[in-house]
Amino acid sequence: MLRRMRIGQIHCAAFSGVGFGQILPLLRVLDLPFLFQNDQEVDRVHRELRPFFEEKMKEKGFVLLSWAEVGNVHLFSKVSIQKVADLEGLKVWSWSGDPIAKETFTAMGVNPIPLAVTDVTTALNTGMIDTVYAPPLGALALQWQTYVNYMMALPLVHSTGALLIASNYFNKLPKDLADLLKDCTKKVMGDLTKKLREQNLDALNVLQDSGITITPAPEGKTLERFHEVGDRVARKLSGEVYPEALLNQVYDILDRTRHSE
Repeated sequence: MLRRMRIGQIHCAAFSGVGFGQILPLLRVLDLPFLFQNDQEVDRVHRELRPFFEEKMKEKGFVLLSWAEVGNVHLFSKVSIQKVADLEGLKVWSWSGDPIAKETFTAMGVNPIPLAVTDVTTALNTGMIDTVYAPPLGALALQWQTYVNYMMALPLVHSTGALLIASNYFNKLPKDLADLLKDCTKKVMGDLTKKLREQNLDALNVLQDSGITITPAPEGKTLERFHEVGDRVARKLSGEVYPEALLNQVYDILDRTRHSE
């Protein structure tokens, strides 16, 4: 899709983290593990940092029409995962070319197996991998739940997407139509986000009915260990994938949000 947009075959498309990471890598700061604790934090970070990301996208030749949420991503495995040490010895998939996923699993003591999404089902079927990650709705759509037994309740990451349109096409639109497109997209994608969040909750019930056991979210020291992994990954990739100043901005927004609750 990205190649087609760049040569003008298509003008607009929605991308998940790995896709828009090829356009603007620093956006991947939103995909760090164990970063967000609830939807309110996600919405506030997206809202406050949108002007910054819009400007950066323009520099790359794209207009950010709207965020396009993928949702909370969970670990699915053949064995129960309740603490970081439980991943030891598992054959964990990571999206090929995704530095966030690779660094996350490495920090948890795992040497992940990189594969394209299209190869995951075959790898599960053959036993090449036994642990994957996806939103509940995505796991159902891909039928990955038929190969695993457990889902970890604690989200591994909140996956952000973006609806982008090529600047060279958008800039040719009359101003009234360009404004109309932006306004309508914002409303429609906002409604879609609400529906997707509801559908992901519904998907949890479907997963349980299909035989998936949802392991309770960890607490206390066990939860702290996961958060330590997240912070280690965030600091490790700082200066490589995104500027440290941007990471600190995200932390500042989260801190203000949590202290206002």
